[in-house]
Amino acid sequence: MTGGRRSALHTVRTVEHQWIELADGARLGARLRLPVDPDPGPVPAVLEYLPYRKDDGTLLRDNRQHDYLAARGFAMVRVDIRGSGDSDGALQGEYLATELHDALEVIDWISRQPWCNGRVGIMGISWGGFNALQIAALQPPALGAVAAVAATDDRYATDVHYLGGCVLAADMAGWSATMACFNARPPTPRVMAADGTGLDRWRQAWLERLEQTPIFVHDWLSHQRRDEFWEHGSVCEDFSAIRCPVLTVGGLADGYTDTVFRLAAGLTVPYRAVIGPWSHNYPIVGVPGPNIDFLDQLIGFFDRYLRPDDDGDQGRGHADPDHPVDVATAEADAAWEAEPLRIRVQDHVRPEPYYTERPGRWVAEPSWPSPNVAVQARWLTATGRLSADQPSGPTGRVSGRNPLTTGLHQGNWWGYAAPGQLPADQQLESAPAFRFDDAPVADPVDLVGIPELALRVAADAPVAQVAARLCDVAPDGSMLQISRGVLNLTHRHGHREPEPMIPGEPADVTVTLDGLAHRLPVGHHLSLLITTSLWPLVWPSPTEVTLTLELGPGCELRLPIRSPSAADSTTVDSTTGNPMFGEPAMAPDRAELTAPPSSARTVTTDATTGRVTVSDQGDTGTIVFDDHRTAMSSTATDTWTITVGDPLSARVVCDRTWSVDWPEESIFVWVETRSEMWCDATHFHARDIVTTHVDSAHVDHEVFFSQTYEFSVRRDHQ
Repeated sequence: MTGGRRSALHTVRTVEHQWIELADGARLGARLRLPVDPDPGPVPAVLEYLPYRKDDGTLLRDNRQHDYLAARGFAMVRVDIRGSGDSDGALQGEYLATELHDALEVIDWISRQPWCNGRVGIMGISWGGFNALQIAALQPPALGAVAAVAATDDRYATDVHYLGGCVLAADMAGWSATMACFNARPPTPRVMAADGTGLDRWRQAWLERLEQTPIFVHDWLSHQRRDEFWEHGSVCEDFSAIRCPVLTVGGLADGYTDTVFRLAAGLTVPYRAVIGPWSHNYPIVGVPGPNIDFLDQLIGFFDRYLRPDDDGDQGRGHADPDHPVDVATAEADAAWEAEPLRIRVQDHVRPEPYYTERPGRWVAEPSWPSPNVAVQARWLTATGRLSADQPSGPTGRVSGRNPLTTGLHQGNWWGYAAPGQLPADQQLESAPAFRFDDAPVADPVDLVGIPELALRVAADAPVAQVAARLCDVAPDGSMLQISRGVLNLTHRHGHREPEPMIPGEPADVTVTLDGLAHRLPVGHHLSLLITTSLWPLVWPSPTEVTLTLELGPGCELRLPIRSPSAADSTTVDSTTGNPMFGEPAMAPDRAELTAPPSSARTVTTDATTGRVTVSDQGDTGTIVFDDHRTAMSSTATDTWTITVGDPLSARVVCDRTWSVDWPEESIFVWVETRSEMWCDATHFHARDIVTTHVDSAHVDHEVFFSQTYEFSVRRDHQ
């Protein structure tokens, strides 16, 4: 059962560039897609608000999605955030108050346009999903609903900067490099030409942006604990501030899955929630598949809350005479209201770092926490077992330390699940400090939710970390990782006020693992791997650390076990395996790929020096857009190195390139950035290099801008 499709389709009129002038005189660039022919009259509007450039960066996916929704009766508005794309100014950071308050003015402007019925929704993924939730918490009067995909409610706990209070080595420097490359790109020349300014003004505007935009990692490393910097924009601080309905979507191959569980538990408004197999992408194209009819689900959701009802109230139903509700839509709405959370429980597969699809089945839950899920404990024993029997007192103690190279086959924390980016068979990893195994199961077991690991642990150093991996072990010994978690032990009492460990003194700690939805098949068993580091996922402690576990009642693994529900039999389509989801549909790309994308991940070891290198390389290929024949390409390479036995040798180097060819203006631009991060015993260090080049009818080749940025900050309990 889908979200319901209306039969009447509209042709779409595109306004390629629209200025939205703000109260302070700044202008934001927007692209409008408006339904026309037949004239729908005023319609709901949907905003997507991003720093990723409406004219090239997100144009391909906007063509797919915004054209599709506009043809079905929505005014689609894509706006570049201040300081990005064609908008005025310089982007000073993530989710700043200026960005959010600009959005309030944008929503008000949209609601007053003659083509809008006065009701506005927001859709977005990642940054656009983050700020959709943050804007909703500011309660703009015209905002009727938000759809947030691969988003976070907690900027410190669940984003690319920190994980369990540890610096996220896999992604912090890489994301800073990516944003440095985005921020170094110029406005679109044809927009400025249409605005009556020439290339001289275009060059000046680009130079001003380059000179005024900071390197983001400097702020992130300056706030190593969860302070006001991270609380700003974290809607988990007060879920009740969100007073409009929410559609939230996450993927099990992404780092943001837990947000969906937390929103489902914390929101006080109607919500729809989906957790599927995907990585960091919209569910119509995300891998691993299967993909779903996300855009039709989005239409059903926005129809429900952005169109007037029979009494003229806003956001209550579907009484628009041009778009009457059909039976399928009414049934879909009723099903969502009864069971608002849909989760794909994944089946076992042989562990590989890449999949095109993951087998599994969908289940529906009436609420979260779910009445169908109960926590079962397994206690860690001195014999390396996970026991269902709770000990009455201490049962022993075990000590261990793993090599710093443990974690090389973890893949990324988030990403697009390109080849090599998912966890490989955990048999490939170096021996863990501790391993605990459960007995093989006689019946299938469904694990759905967020596991926790309670430990009573001592360290031989004041700064230490603990990492846990939960694996599905097949009879042949292969180990499929299904969840993981890390904790900076100085954050054992919370992320606001770290406290050093007292060497040798046990402390009670809780490690929160990633949310999961997995079926453990008959004959398989769970294995818990505990390590003292997990590089390059997280930055290592300044010294190698030995941990001691005090086994007994204080060491237990808490597993969310789901029991079958009577509704499960109605949520499985025997043909597609999708409950209430149809096949994905979208509008044409209106672009062509003239050079193919590629990606690769390698792990190498220098036997002489003991230096281990992990390299992750990606190339988007070349995309040529139909409308103006603009051609765009980009590359990204992340390299992590560490020397066995030396945590202070850890280093990350992230290289980015981007190029664009504007043939109508005879301008070719390319941008290169390099971001490096390393450490010593007391400080983190960062170096960023930004270089831009331009070819034009007037200049054959010019290094337009080049700047090196150096930064050091003291390690704060890291």
